[in-house]
Amino acid sequence: MKMKARSQWRWTGWKAVVLAAGMLGWPLGAGAYPQRIISMSPHFTEILYDIGAQDRLVGVTDFCKFPPEARTKPKVGGLFNPNFEAVVALKPDLVLLVPFYGQTIESFKRLGIPVLVKDDSSLKDIWDTYDALGKALGLESQARAASAKLKTRLDRVSQKARTRKPVSILFVV
Repeated sequence: MKMKARSQWRWTGWKAVVLAAGMLGWPLGAGAYPQRIISMSPHFTEILYDIGAQDRLVGVTDFCKFPPEARTKPKVGGLFNPNFEAVVALKPDLVLLVPFYGQTIESFKRLGIPVLVKDDSSLKDIWDTYDALGKALGLESQARAASAKLKTRLDRVSQKARTRKPVSILFVV
């Protein structure tokens, strides 16, 4: 029994080294970057499509609706109901999570599944996610280009909004 646990530790450790090397941009050769990714948040799914990594996406949450092609990917639950069996069955080499997943993050780690945890609370977090995914997947130039395109779009919307009269709203929680 100890040998199995030890062997599993080595495999998990190796995956962590490969993931860390990918995030640091170290060239590891073909196939060394994660090829089977599960997105546990809609913003990760959209970014993966935006940087051209949709072919590596093997599973998404029940809430990933955009782009429309994401609806065809296998579903793995959501924030309050992650389906661990579905995730394990998809054999991911990377699961993308937001910090709100808390104990779920630790559960994936105990299963030996590499995770990347990135916040999505601000625009800076989104830009950081583009950078982190670009490095982790070996798609840095695509991530920079997609991020720059999104920034340009947001700047145009912001400029247009400045010319309009503010609208009053009521937001009730």
